[in-house]
Amino acid sequence: MVHRLWGRWGLMPASGDEWDCLQPVGESGVGKSTSKPVKTNDGHDYLSENAMLDPGYLQKPHVAMGLRLTRSPVPGGELTKFLASKQLEGHMKRSLSSTLLCFFFSSLSMNIIFAQTVPQPDVQGLDKKVFIGQAYPSGNVYLECFSDKKTDCIQLWPKELIILPLGDAGSVLGKTQMNASFVKIMKDGLRKNVGLSTYIPGIEGMDKDQHGSCGLGESKSVDQYKYISETSDDYFYAMPDYCESSEGIGVYRAAGSKYSFLVLGIDPGVAVAGLKALSGKRPLTAADQQEIAKEKMTDKEAEAGPACTTNPAYIDSATQVAEISLADGDLRLRLSTYDNPGCHGHLANIYVLDVLQHNALLRKLEVYRTLGVL
Repeated sequence: MVHRLWGRWGLMPASGDEWDCLQPVGESGVGKSTSKPVKTNDGHDYLSENAMLDPGYLQKPHVAMGLRLTRSPVPGGELTKFLASKQLEGHMKRSLSSTLLCFFFSSLSMNIIFAQTVPQPDVQGLDKKVFIGQAYPSGNVYLECFSDKKTDCIQLWPKELIILPLGDAGSVLGKTQMNASFVKIMKDGLRKNVGLSTYIPGIEGMDKDQHGSCGLGESKSVDQYKYISETSDDYFYAMPDYCESSEGIGVYRAAGSKYSFLVLGIDPGVAVAGLKALSGKRPLTAADQQEIAKEKMTDKEAEAGPACTTNPAYIDSATQVAEISLADGDLRLRLSTYDNPGCHGHLANIYVLDVLQHNALLRKLEVYRTLGVL
């Protein structure tokens, strides 16, 4: 006896009755079996060889638990004895059990399909959706992408970003996220074959050491403007006699305050679940150890030339700043930073963004700012 039910799998009940599951009914109202019927026998004499079962009964749909249940003839084409009442009662109980089982496995199938189709964050594309920079009291936020080539950022800037204040900024401001809207992309200038750039802390009133203007904009210092952490440098800080290019930096507008602080900018398509401040040394991986060994070998070879005036630093000196938990894929973004003067005193501030999943490092992104010559 065959019981066909809604579902995804064809299953054989332990009683010996045969049943399978149908795909959804089309416009004709007839489902298509997902498995071929196999005649079975559970020991009951449901059928004899001479009587015929009413064909109308075979075609009549029964609805149980919202599922279409259809009796169909056994292979061979002739049904020869009507079911006794007790046998029919037992049959319907088994049909209901079959319906419930098929409903369960169909639901399980849908859950599996749903889990497989839930979009996971694009780990390789995070360098195009996560940015780093500084927010200023004016409400202006200046950001770079995680790339050594600053102009790589130009095509990336979305219209809106989620701004995450780092360090102590969240507790001081009383909020862990801010919305920001795109304003413009900064451009360098040229005058008499001399490159001109903008010293960002200066035009934002945070020029505490009388830095030159670098040619574009007026540097100034506003007394009431403060850094949230007096021990942390401005992301765009440079030595008084050094001007770093501002080409390709994205400018956004957020809520203003009397403080300036380090931030990450996150594309709204990346769902952020949490943010916490970190401290202490950044954990090293085997790949980090290999990288350090290779860099030390290169620096040792460089010492054969002009003598080193400063001691190079490596990623093993990086200090953790913050960790961002993402809502999907159990992913975490960990930000760390360290200064490296190189072999000849060209000081650079390096930021490292680790993409982690289940404590495994999936990807490492880096960006650096040159501060000047020591």
